[in-house]
Amino acid sequence: MRIDYTYLNEILKVFLDSKLPTVTWNDFKNFRIENEHKFVFHLEILEDNNLIVESLKGSQLGIRGISDNYMVNLIPWRLTSDGHDFASSLDNKEFLLQLKTELKNAPFKVVFDGGQKLLTHYAKKQFDKLLSENA
Repeated sequence: MRIDYTYLNEILKVFLDSKLPTVTWNDFKNFRIENEHKFVFHLEILEDNNLIVESLKGSQLGIRGISDNYMVNLIPWRLTSDGHDFASSLDNKEFLLQLKTELKNAPFKVVFDGGQKLLTHYAKKQFDKLLSENA
């Protein structure tokens, strides 16, 4: 299965839009899960890259496969600081468009690092603008 960055962005928005610092499997009940396998695959990609963790221990998300179904512990999950950074980069429409067109087969690490560089560049430009206005 390939990583779908638009789908990943939608998952990350559930974390960002939550009123609490954590979410559980239940927070995704209104989320349009077309395919549980696709959903779990993308959650595990986030976990593999330490972008989301179990809130209580900082380890495994508590998703276990049983045949074609999943048994889920309702332990809360949270975004790590890197997870928040990645969610911010995917939330950039231009970056997401480039991912879907030019970088759709790029390794996850390249996408993550590129998103961080984009955010750093954008923030530097904003800081420079603020500094020049206040000089």
